[in-house]
Amino acid sequence: MNSSLLSSLITRRLQVGLIFLLLLLGSVATQAQTTNWTGATNSNWNTPGNWDNGVPTPTLNAVISSTATNQPILSTTATAKSVEVRTGASLSINSAGSLTINGSKLVSGNTIALFNSGTVNNSGQVTIGNLLTADVGKYGIFNQGTFTNGTGGSIQIDRSTDTGLYNEAGSFTNSATVTIGTSATIGKDGLFNRAIFTNNSPGLIQIDRSFSAGISNLFSATFTNSASLVIGSLASVGTWGLLNQATFTNNTGGEIKIDNATSIGLYNESGTFTNAAKITIGATASAGMAQNGLTNNATFNNNTGGQITIDRVTFRGIQNNNPFSNAGEIRIGATAITAQDCIRNTQSFINHSSGKIYLDRSWGNGIWHSGNSFQNSGEITIGSIAYTGLAGILNRRPFSNYAGGSIQLNQVNRGLTNESTFDNAGQIRMGNNGALGERGLLNSTVSAVFNNLTGSLLQIDQTAAGQDGITNEVRTTFNNAGTVSIGTSGSIGGDGVENAGTISNSACAVLTVFDNINNSGGFTNAGLFTVSTTQPHTNSGTLVNNGIISYPQGNPIPNVTNNGVIAAPLQICYEMPYTPALQLGGGNFNVGPTWYTNPSLTTVAGAYTPPNTFTPNNLNAVNTYPLSFTVGDNINGGCVRTATLSATVSFPVSITAQPAASSVVCEFGSVSVPVGVTGTVVGYQWYKNGSPVPGQTSATLSLPSAQPSDTGTYSLVVTGGCNSSTSTAFSLSVSAAPVVTLI
Repeated sequence: MNSSLLSSLITRRLQVGLIFLLLLLGSVATQAQTTNWTGATNSNWNTPGNWDNGVPTPTLNAVISSTATNQPILSTTATAKSVEVRTGASLSINSAGSLTINGSKLVSGNTIALFNSGTVNNSGQVTIGNLLTADVGKYGIFNQGTFTNGTGGSIQIDRSTDTGLYNEAGSFTNSATVTIGTSATIGKDGLFNRAIFTNNSPGLIQIDRSFSAGISNLFSATFTNSASLVIGSLASVGTWGLLNQATFTNNTGGEIKIDNATSIGLYNESGTFTNAAKITIGATASAGMAQNGLTNNATFNNNTGGQITIDRVTFRGIQNNNPFSNAGEIRIGATAITAQDCIRNTQSFINHSSGKIYLDRSWGNGIWHSGNSFQNSGEITIGSIAYTGLAGILNRRPFSNYAGGSIQLNQVNRGLTNESTFDNAGQIRMGNNGALGERGLLNSTVSAVFNNLTGSLLQIDQTAAGQDGITNEVRTTFNNAGTVSIGTSGSIGGDGVENAGTISNSACAVLTVFDNINNSGGFTNAGLFTVSTTQPHTNSGTLVNNGIISYPQGNPIPNVTNNGVIAAPLQICYEMPYTPALQLGGGNFNVGPTWYTNPSLTTVAGAYTPPNTFTPNNLNAVNTYPLSFTVGDNINGGCVRTATLSATVSFPVSITAQPAASSVVCEFGSVSVPVGVTGTVVGYQWYKNGSPVPGQTSATLSLPSAQPSDTGTYSLVVTGGCNSSTSTAFSLSVSAAPVVTLI
């Protein structure tokens, strides 16, 4: 063997020996710093005879094993460097007892202040890491057994390096107070649960000063909360306020408050999160809040009774990337928010019939949906408190508002932008309780389809100047089988409807527009289409009427192909039949025999008789009346609708006092010839020898300075709304004034 190899072997053996010696010395030192519970005398913690190395002190580790017949009970003040409760052993701390730990012990490769694999029952006080010089190791409490913090109990943990409270196995039940990180940092997580953790009423768990998560509920863990969880109320808890990858249930009576998370307030990354109580995120004004209030990548159920309130987030109130079910209440931005979107959905979101969602103050969108589906059977209210973003709803994937569902959009820039398929069977109202900053509905992007289904209501009011009620762009489709009302309770700043795509108003549907129509696409009406405005229309496309069009104020849309019924204003004479009463283009329509002066059809105005005559019999004054009547569509669905038009009633004119037969006046004399007239007069015109006399357009012929050239035969023609009448002749002779010659 050469000398270098021999030297290497000697060195290696010396190193091994040295390591063994150090381990041996460490073991001896640890044993010297440990006192083991024997319970030889009784169960009193502070009895020296119950420990093999004396009562624990700040420099002595306490180890409790199951071998002792008497298990320790702590009823007074006690300290220890660390405490280890081994499998089968127990430690009970009564209401008068207190245990303070400011050190740690190596257990299973981890430094731990209080390790439990047996049973711990606390009704007193446990304080871990309260000294500035404390070294409580990686974990403040590490539980693998059964740990109960009962009524009156208090646990305070500070200065751990990894996790304040680690529930690794077994169960941890709290019905009292647990405070983690109140005075100093506690490492990565405040509370880490991978087993069974229960926070019962009136329990309170308060967590601050972690750098990863306030609470982490991971693996196959179960966390049940029926009391209070307060996270980040004093200081930052790091990336996440609450991180769930397992099963988390917030039961009735529970309340979770989260502030001071740098990324996400509540992150449901995997597993299932079920809420039936209160979750409040970003309530503290001074707290630096997360980018997202709540991010869901798993299954989230906000059940009946659940209340989620989110404020002061900077990116999104809720970012949903997996199924989200709401049967409770969600409020985002009610107090303060600087987020782009209140709800951003990239997967499936269901708002059930009992669900209520209130969204305010985002600068982007109230709801931005681009996921598999968004289904609403409850209430969604956007912009009821404060102005909200670019659009109330930005829809890029299938969106369904079911029967019974209600969507209210006020104080938003644009009410709704649809770039996919939107089905409405419930009620959607825009701008009726707060003006819109732009238009109502934009049906945009190629192949976008908006279906307003049977029984539904779409109401749009108060758009901005130059902004439309509905804009239906090129190659988009708007189908109405329900009721659409535009400008009913607030003015429209632009066109009532601007269509460059395809619009269909189906049989039995109702489309009412209190503004103009601008059509350059294809527009087909088979239902009731009411247009009530004096604003000029534009129709460069194709507009086909197979149903009923009503113009209460006149002003018809030009270039309409009429295959149905058009109800336009009438000029009628008192109790005289008027034909044609309607513009009939064909079809099989049944017009009601009785017409009324009110939409409720109670005050009779007259009678309609086929083929197309209206006879007034109850319009007794010269006036313009709204006339309402029923029209049944016997082909397209057989539905009966109430149409409205205006009728101006005129009385026939007649001459009640004829002019004098003749008159002779001298040149420069005054002539005044009155004629008595009754009825609805449109105009007067005096004629001389069969030709109109310029300027003589009243019931009295007036010549203040007659000339010989005025000599002739005069008559008055009175024109009315129903007829004309001519007076008898009046003969006027004007004698020339004598000429006086001076000699």
